[in-house]
Amino acid sequence: MAAQAWAASALGPVAGIGINMVNGLNEMGKGEYQRGLESMMPSALRGPLKAYRYGTQGNIDKTGVAINDEVGLAGVAGQVLGFSPSETRLAQEGKSAIYSADRAIQARRSNLVRQFALASMASDSEGVMDARKDIARFNQKNAEARITQSHLVASVKARKRRIAQAKQGVYLPSKRQDAMEAGRFALVE
Repeated sequence: MAAQAWAASALGPVAGIGINMVNGLNEMGKGEYQRGLESMMPSALRGPLKAYRYGTQGNIDKTGVAINDEVGLAGVAGQVLGFSPSETRLAQEGKSAIYSADRAIQARRSNLVRQFALASMASDSEGVMDARKDIARFNQKNAEARITQSHLVASVKARKRRIAQAKQGVYLPSKRQDAMEAGRFALVE
């Protein structure tokens, strides 16, 4: 997305038209015909199409989850003129904040489990103790994402299995080993 925005701004409106066409075709390829058509249209026509979608369906994300069940008449009218309804923007910002917070918690959780597993596998008792202290603090703040002893044991076991089954620095599950052929050219025999 950032690369597309940069290209559109650097190359001007002609590139933007092409990018919008490609994005629209991608949306249509996923079965999102109305969104695809919106993406392809110039902004003067995009607003009324989006307003129609808001008025008939509400604000629904690409997965089908309703962000706002209804967009008010003033919001729909504003969207016709190209102004994003404040209730829609606010709901989308709220959704984004929730997902961002969840990603941060999951990333912290993964890092703690990884920290413990690596220390455990290296027989680093001080590292294991530090990880356990950090995990205890995490568990106090994040009861829903709690890290249990069984999670830690499973992580160590899975890491050891991955290391044992890795070939040429690559781990693939046994059912997907045929993909190893693609890297055969790099083998020194």
